[in-house]
Formats: sequence, C-alpha cells, structure tokens
Amino acid sequence: MHDIAPLVTSTVVIFVGILAGILFNQRAIDKLESRMESRMDRIESRLDRMQADMVEFFKMLSRHEEAIETLKKRQ
Repeated sequence: MHDIAPLVTSTVVIFVGILAGILFNQRAIDKLESRMESRMDRIESRLDRMQADMVEFFKMLSRHEEAIETLKKRQ
C-alpha cells in the first residue's frame, strides 16, 4: 500500500500540469486568433482602398485615352 502513494501523487501532479498547459495554450491561441483577426481586418480595409484607387485610375486612364484619340484625329 505504501508503494502506491508516491505513484498516485506523481500521477496527480502530472495530470494537473497537463491541464495547466492545456489552459495556457488555449489562452495563447485565443490571443493569437484575435491578433490575426485584427490584422485581417486591416488588410481587408487596405484592399478596399486599393480597389477604389484602381477604379479611379482606370476611369482617368480611359479619359486620357479618349483625349489622346481626339488629338490624333486632329492631326
């Protein structure tokens, strides 16, 4: 009976350590997930701004192309 007590004690300590590790890792994963979500939101907003800029660029480009065609026709 005396031989089982150290085994049970060490088993309980290891079990508590494993549970603490799982909880710590879960918290770290949650923090990482929130940081990644924040960064993805910023990337999406940048992409939206870039898309709006590209639309404006192509509108301006088509106006310039029309003006160039008009000038070519005058010559």
